Amino acid sequence: MVQSNKIILTLYSYIKQKSKIFSLLILSLSLLFASFFVFKVFDISAIPILNDLYHIANYINGIIIVLFLPLYPLFFFILNFKDKKLVEKCAYTFVSNLSFYIICGYLGQLLGLTLNSIFFFLVVIIMFIALVMLAILTTFKHYSEKSLKVNSENISQPDISLKKFIRKFLFGNINLILLCSFLFLLGILFLVAFSVFHSLDSLYHITIIKVIDTRKQLPLDDYFGSMGLHIIGIVFHYFSGVDFLEIPKFYVFYSIPIFSVILYILLKKIFKNKNIAIFGVFFIEGGSVIIIRTMNIFWPTGLTLCQMLFILYLLYSRAEKFIEKDTIEMSDITQNIMLTYPLIITLFISSILTHSLIALILLISYAWVFLLYFIRDFRRGIDIFIIIILFLLIFIFILLDLGVGHLRFLILIDPQVLKNLNIYFILFGLGGVFIGILIIRKYVRNIKFTNKMIFFNFTKNEIEYVKKFEKKFIIPFVTFLIVGVSIVLFSVNPWFGFLSSKIILFVKFTVVLFLGMWGYKAITTSSKGQFLFRWFIGGLLLVFVGTIFDVLFLKKYYFGRIIEISMFFLLVGFVAYWYKLYKLGLIKQKIFKIFLTFIITFSLIGSFMEMDNYEQVNRRDLQVFQQYAKYSNDSNVFLIEYGFQHGLNYFYYPYEKNNNSIRIQSIQIYVFFGENEIIYDYLDPDTHINENGENILQKLKKKYQTDVFFLLTERVTTSAFINDISIDALEKYYNMSYLSRVYSAKAIDGKERPLYWIV
Repeated sequence: MVQSNKIILTLYSYIKQKSKIFSLLILSLSLLFASFFVFKVFDISAIPILNDLYHIANYINGIIIVLFLPLYPLFFFILNFKDKKLVEKCAYTFVSNLSFYIICGYLGQLLGLTLNSIFFFLVVIIMFIALVMLAILTTFKHYSEKSLKVNSENISQPDISLKKFIRKFLFGNINLILLCSFLFLLGILFLVAFSVFHSLDSLYHITIIKVIDTRKQLPLDDYFGSMGLHIIGIVFHYFSGVDFLEIPKFYVFYSIPIFSVILYILLKKIFKNKNIAIFGVFFIEGGSVIIIRTMNIFWPTGLTLCQMLFILYLLYSRAEKFIEKDTIEMSDITQNIMLTYPLIITLFISSILTHSLIALILLISYAWVFLLYFIRDFRRGIDIFIIIILFLLIFIFILLDLGVGHLRFLILIDPQVLKNLNIYFILFGLGGVFIGILIIRKYVRNIKFTNKMIFFNFTKNEIEYVKKFEKKFIIPFVTFLIVGVSIVLFSVNPWFGFLSSKIILFVKFTVVLFLGMWGYKAITTSSKGQFLFRWFIGGLLLVFVGTIFDVLFLKKYYFGRIIEISMFFLLVGFVAYWYKLYKLGLIKQKIFKIFLTFIITFSLIGSFMEMDNYEQVNRRDLQVFQQYAKYSNDSNVFLIEYGFQHGLNYFYYPYEKNNNSIRIQSIQIYVFFGENEIIYDYLDPDTHINENGENILQKLKKKYQTDVFFLLTERVTTSAFINDISIDALEKYYNMSYLSRVYSAKAIDGKERPLYWIV
């Protein structure tokens, strides 16, 4: 028994030492397995059990390929990453592969190549083989035959029992194991919690993916020409065979790993503490409603955020060295610049092609903080030049009209921007610039260097004072925010009709805002902490200025995107608050453990409640869309809740025509509830008659000279208000002479509920 334990431990040591080679072999087999599907080597559809297992294996294999291939050899063998941990190498690999696929898709489009499964498979396997050969040459260049022999013989012999080794391994990595388990269960929850999938926008994106599969080209006239998400989706479809409608459900097993590893290495870099980084990933992934929604719903915002956060990681890795040293030499500035700068440029190009607006928002926040440090000491803020290059790239892409439809729509096309400009707004803008200059001047003067660690230099008496202050003021105040504000809002909610999850979301946002600002205050004792705090201030200014500019000038109300992204600024400060309690040893005390548990529990409850109110797509909704597409060949007018038109587009789009001139959004005429005189109490049939006694629905039919469909889905509202159709209002629809019921679907409880009528 003892001998067998030693054999197991010796084998484990050998595998660990050769883990990179074993991983390379596994990934090679993964590509081989994918080739069976791409070239349709096997057909086992006649055997149900084997067919199901084959599909599951394909799904897992597809995710592995998209995450690790083809650039795995580059970051694990070729580049000198001896100082990088495994999770850092994974982060480099994941995000670089993301950019690789996006850029290859656009290059294939520009070169007029056919974007099918064979194209992407050949691109991956050619790049992978080339990198493997380069890795072999690099290995033989750095290692002699003698050193290879020494390495092969230097297998550590275990000096402990297998039982003690397992116990030591588990207890030494318990937090990481629990985090991975939680993230896996979170992915399973997203997989099974929804009838089909969540987010109505996902229907639009999978429609584009299906169009790519049909045309073998990118439909650059749709979705502002930003095809990054859709390229990743079509690659996953080609390598796994997952059905288009299932792509959003399995997407979480791609988004969770890539976001988690990037978030982990960023927090680890900031706080230099593994457990704090693990806690940050856990809370942000599970307890932050806005971020969990942004990252795990199948839309481009999450992918762009991943790429831009990794750019922040690269920039911060250089900046922390510059602000900690007494003097900066040229060797410090040029260190790793030949790797970092090209990687930043590549990631930013792919982020522009994924969601240019989000990329620009985060780039402005980076530019703010590096501009301050450049003014203070140009050597320490030297990376402002790479940020300027990134701004130039945006301008070039706008001139080329390539993947930047968001920015062209906001900056160049919309005449409302110029129309709303007048002398008062110009004076207001100049005043804002003057205030900004004063703020910059203040912050530049206060910038300090050389404080290397985020520390809390308190005496014993001061620690006692901090402990009492936290107990007597901070904990009671935050508890009041959670309990008191929740009670007040729920008490007055009957007059407003907000969804319960939205109230919880507002309370949680308030708590994160307070503790985030308090956390930033705590870490400003170090140069790195001041750097992060100034980044946070830049984020707040961006939210304020962006909101004012949007509301007063653009009137497109995209400031929600800015607020959504700014949540991450607050969450870094939130994690910093718990880092402060950890460093002062307060987290070990019972009252702080209870406080932390209370915050986490409240946050998780809010997240799960909000998931229940996602604008999910039900099978009954899809059944309606399918039936309409099956029996109708005409373009009609649809009165519909915004977002559900994507379902009709998915099933009705004429894929078989393969016509590049047909835009997805133009195949039907949509009139969204709240527009064209139809007010938001449209669910009340009495509102169909306007003040002049005219029937609004019949007016629309006369205007467009076609049939008008009044569509009601399982859930007819996607707003923050409770506004679903009432049973009484539903009964009135049966007796209206101007409505002719066309289709009705069975509800889950067996009761029939009509879903659309023709006017």
